[in-house]
Amino acid sequence: DDVAEGSDEASNDSPDDEDAKIKSLLSESGAYVTKAEKYQDYVGSRYVFLLLGLLGLIFVFLNVIEVFSILYGLFPNLIMTALFIFFIYIGLSTGKKAKQIKKEIDEENQLTEKINEWLRTNVTEEFLASISNPNVSEELDYIKKTDTIRDMLIKEFGEQNVNYLDRLIEEYYTATFDK
Repeated sequence: DDVAEGSDEASNDSPDDEDAKIKSLLSESGAYVTKAEKYQDYVGSRYVFLLLGLLGLIFVFLNVIEVFSILYGLFPNLIMTALFIFFIYIGLSTGKKAKQIKKEIDEENQLTEKINEWLRTNVTEEFLASISNPNVSEELDYIKKTDTIRDMLIKEFGEQNVNYLDRLIEEYYTATFDK
């Protein structure tokens, strides 16, 4: 009898519960960045830091040999040299991170394709109609549908980054059903 009462409570969400669920969804970052996008960011950052570091060292060198005099004294030149060497270090370490991520891009792309294929096969109009709840707002119904799909994906593909799955679900849903 307790089980029946619990299921009645779950289907009769109050407006406050709906608002709380919508607010919790909106408060999540939800911004998954693919490995390919991260790689591009790291490569761009690498070149920017290396360029700034090298140009900065050239600037300090030209200042030391008095081609122009902007920094006066040993201390400002040492500080600026250390800063530009640090920029070069950041550029090199960012390059290492980019190489590591580049190795993971193909793996992520293969998993993405498998998940997209699964979505095309299993998430149909009929399936969405079967898990739809007309007693709740359209937004909350959408959230519940995506939660169900995410849980099914985790069951099928194992633990994954929730934001990654949400991004794939959102892209698939938008491309397939929001026309």
